[in-house]
Amino acid sequence: MQRIFDIKPIARSEPVSKTRKKRSTSDNRRYKLHQKVKDICVLQSKQRTIIVHYAAEISNKFIIELQTKFHYNIQSEMFDTNEIQVIDPTILNN
Repeated sequence: MQRIFDIKPIARSEPVSKTRKKRSTSDNRRYKLHQKVKDICVLQSKQRTIIVHYAAEISNKFIIELQTKFHYNIQSEMFDTNEIQVIDPTILNN
């Protein structure tokens, strides 16, 4: 029977460094367009969706480039929630 102190320690393996995936030029362009579009409208990059204000025209060249080159979807808001006015109802007695 071996004693605990007689057992040799297990050799440590050297940590494996992950190779970093390099971005292509098209990915860099897409991320640059994300930065420019985020100021104008709501961008959901995971779903590849751009949400534009309901009264705005889609004439921004960055939005159009994301749509044509990178196949992003463009949605417009139905209405602006800040512009909704809530009026107290009036009760009519017959």
